[in-house]
Amino acid sequence: MPASDQQLHSFNQDFISSFSPLFPSNIHKSSLTISPEQIQLSASTTVTLAWNIHDHILTSNDTIGIFLPDKLMSNDVIENVYTNVNALKIGQYHWHCTQILIDKLVNSNTVCFQYYNPATGEIKAQSSSIPLIHDDDNNNDNIPNIMNVARPISIKIY
Repeated sequence: MPASDQQLHSFNQDFISSFSPLFPSNIHKSSLTISPEQIQLSASTTVTLAWNIHDHILTSNDTIGIFLPDKLMSNDVIENVYTNVNALKIGQYHWHCTQILIDKLVNSNTVCFQYYNPATGEIKAQSSSIPLIHDDDNNNDNIPNIMNVARPISIKIY
């Protein structure tokens, strides 16, 4: 086979194995998706976390945490945002940004979320890097104290 055909074949094989839902290695990949695709750092921000865990055994202390993209070990967690106490393989959670987290991320431009087990450090799913949009208004007088605000928490079970 000519070199150009070998390169094309290799590219096609990589393309199929990376993106095709029919390719066996991709059928049971776990996923953690975040919406919106960029996060406005303010106390009124709601972020939807959706997970679909296929290839791991889940436990009641599995957690979704926020990490910096260059520090992804379980002991580097910035904040844990959800614990999957029911060990659901598929789920969705609506998380609300807090002033405490905003203060921790003041010098950060991106974060990523990980579905992991804090006891073992096993990472079961990871989001892509999520850009952060910092509030230009440095006056925090308009941000309510999170302890005095009742916010609904919703969990969608499939």
